[in-house]
Amino acid sequence: MGSLREPNAASDECSLRLDEQMRTRIAKNSLNYQNAVMDSRSIWLAEAGRAWATRRVTSGGAAKGDDMAVTHDDAKVFMDLVRWSSEIGLDSAMSDIFREGFDATTDTASADAARTVLMFGETAGALVKHGVLAWELLSDLFWIEGMWAKVGSYAQTLRGQLGEARLYEHFEMLANRAVD
Repeated sequence: MGSLREPNAASDECSLRLDEQMRTRIAKNSLNYQNAVMDSRSIWLAEAGRAWATRRVTSGGAAKGDDMAVTHDDAKVFMDLVRWSSEIGLDSAMSDIFREGFDATTDTASADAARTVLMFGETAGALVKHGVLAWELLSDLFWIEGMWAKVGSYAQTLRGQLGEARLYEHFEMLANRAVD
């Protein structure tokens, strides 16, 4: 028991300085930020999945593409998507991709914006595909085909670089659905 030290002002001050230094390092490290964003996406998707499972059981499992009326549950999922889009900085990314001269292949800031839009579109596409989110509601409030038109070529580039043809396929599916 003698090995435990009583806290004192000097140790508290040192602890506070270390905490401040760690927060500063984390704030500056974009990879850690991306991991935090991905963690929030995982938590959000788990919640959306639970809502989907409940809806599938109570609605008889009808697919959203079957001209099903938009429900209050759809609105709740959509508002969660809007909230999450704010957390990842979608508004700023949308401003970037629609500015004149946008080119994600040559500009790092543009590439960051494109990845944010791609992540949002892919998430929304997966939710629509699995009947968690009504396509009608999403397409009423987001210009999906316009978003894909600005970042689709960057998605194709990433597919080639990474050798993964399915990358961002759900977002592309939404864009094609919007055009049809």
